[in-house]
Amino acid sequence: MSRFTVEVDAWYQQEHVSRTREPLTDLAGAPRGSLGLVPRLYVSRTLRALADSPPLPLPERLRAIQEAAGLFEHGSPGGEPRDAYLRALTEISGVPEETAQRSVAAVATALRSVAAPLAAARPSTAIQEPVPEGRPDGGVLWARRGHTFAVLAAGNTPGVHSLWPESLALGYRVAVRPSRREPFTPRRLVRALCEAGMGAHVALLPSSYEVADHLVQEADFSLVYGGQEVVDKYSGNPRVILQGPGRSKIVVTADTDWREHLETIRHSVAAMGGAACTCTSAVLVQDGHRDLARSLAEVLAPSGGSAATGPAMDRSTAEGVLGLYARTAASATPVLRPEVVPGARGGWQLTAAVSVLENARDAALSVELPFPCVWVAPYDGELAPLRNSLVLTALTRDLGFVQKLEGEPTIRNVYAGPTPTTWMTPGVPHDGFLSEHLMGTKGVKTPPGWSLR
Repeated sequence: MSRFTVEVDAWYQQEHVSRTREPLTDLAGAPRGSLGLVPRLYVSRTLRALADSPPLPLPERLRAIQEAAGLFEHGSPGGEPRDAYLRALTEISGVPEETAQRSVAAVATALRSVAAPLAAARPSTAIQEPVPEGRPDGGVLWARRGHTFAVLAAGNTPGVHSLWPESLALGYRVAVRPSRREPFTPRRLVRALCEAGMGAHVALLPSSYEVADHLVQEADFSLVYGGQEVVDKYSGNPRVILQGPGRSKIVVTADTDWREHLETIRHSVAAMGGAACTCTSAVLVQDGHRDLARSLAEVLAPSGGSAATGPAMDRSTAEGVLGLYARTAASATPVLRPEVVPGARGGWQLTAAVSVLENARDAALSVELPFPCVWVAPYDGELAPLRNSLVLTALTRDLGFVQKLEGEPTIRNVYAGPTPTTWMTPGVPHDGFLSEHLMGTKGVKTPPGWSLR
C-alpha cells in the first residue's frame, strides 16, 4: 500500500490554514496528515460574514445545489479527484468501501432532488419566495426564522451530509463543523457547493469541542449529531435540532411468522456495518424470541466465515466498544458473542452480537452500539418498549396496531410489513423535514404592483 498524506483546513471562499493542528492517523495509527482547527474569533467572523451575505434567489440556489451534485459525485472539487477522496475516507476514517460508494451516491441524489422536500414541507397556501404581484387581500409567506445554520456533523457514514444542504436551498447560510474522524466528505461537499456558486453562503469550520459549542451559541439554528450525552447537553435548547441515537426497532406480532422475514431482520441489523442510526438495535417478538435470536445469530455469523462486521476502527476504540457491550450485556444471555478481529487497511472490526433479554423494559434494550449488535426480547403488546424509536418496522397483519404506532409521537417513522429499518427514499423525511424547524408562516398584505421583498 503506497503512502499518502492529506491536510484538511477551514474554508470560507478560500482556504484558511490554521496554526493549530490535530493529527490525522490511519487505522493502524500511522500519521497521514493533519486537521487545522479554527479559533473562536475565526468562527465569529465567519458567521457574521455569512449572515451579511444576502441569499440568492430560489432558482439560483436550486441550480447551484444540483450542479454541486455532479461535482461532488464525479468531479474534482478543490482539485481533489474522486479516487483520492475515497481513499482518504476509507483508509483514515474506516468507512467500508461499499458503504462509502453507496453513501456518495445517496448524497448526490439528495442534492439533485433537493427541491422535493422543500415542496413537501411547505404549507399549500404559502408562498416560498417573493413574487412580482402584490397581495392586496393578504397572503401567507413561507419565511426563514433565522439567517445562519450551524452543523456539527457525525462521522459514521458520509450519508449524514444528505440532509443539511436543504437549509442552503431554504436560503440559510451554513457553517459545517466536520467530524474530526471524517472531515473528508464535508470538505468535498463544501468545495463542490462553492464551485457551483454558493461560495458566500457555506463554510467549513473544523474546531475543538469548546469552539463547536461557541458555533452553536452564535448561529441562529444548529443541527447537532451525537450520542446520548450530546442529546442531554442540548435538549433544552429550542434552536438545536438533535440527531442522536436512533434506537431503531423491529416488532413481530403473534399473527406473523418471523421466519418469513429473517432476511429483512438480518439486513436491518447489519446494513452499513450496523453503525447507522436507522440500523436495528432491538427486535421484540410476541412468539418465539429465543428461537428468532438463534436463527438470527446463524445468518449473522454463517459457517462460511463471512460474518457481519462493523466499520473498521483502531484497536483501542474497538476494544473500548467491546467492553461497553460486555457491561451492557450483564443482564442478557449472549447467543452470538462479538469479537475484535483484524479488518481491512490495518484496522480492527467487531463481529456481530445477538443477545437475549427476558424483559422488554430492560435498560439494555435502549443501548445502541456502532457495530451489528441487536437485543432480542419478548413483546407483550404494550407501546412502552417501542417508544423513542427513530424507525420501527412492524411485522404484523394488525392494521389497528399499525395505526396505534403511527399515532405515537416518539416513533418518528413506521414501516409496516417487510421493509428494513434502513430503508430511505428522496422525499420521505428521515427525522422530519428541516423546514419544520427552520421556516414559519408569516402573514403579508401588500398593495397591487408591490413585490414581497
